[in-house]
Amino acid sequence: MKKNIKGGESRKKTGKAEKTKNAAEKAGLLWFIEGIMHINDGHLWEEWEHELDHRKEETSMYISLMERKGVEKGVKKGVEKEKLHMARRMLQAGESEEKILFYTEITPEELEELRKNLKNL
Repeated sequence: MKKNIKGGESRKKTGKAEKTKNAAEKAGLLWFIEGIMHINDGHLWEEWEHELDHRKEETSMYISLMERKGVEKGVKKGVEKEKLHMARRMLQAGESEEKILFYTEITPEELEELRKNLKNL
């Protein structure tokens, strides 16, 4: 990269940052539009989906509302599964109920269900 007296290198860096900011703003706008619009025309909806796919490939920043909700749901489900797994291990290790409830943040009902399942094994 050539440097010039007037700071051409810093302008290039600023240009990249600005492009990234613009792409993020566009992605946010697309996410907002998808969330509020309702398209009844099947052909128009297909065009919209095609445009979104194109934008995803172009910027790799846009995630649709449904994809975002799916990811959030999957993460939440994974966290809950891990809490139950940890509580099961703590039960098997003989830890107290208070300690299990405190560290895993599961409900007493969930702990009782785990106890029943372990007895049935």
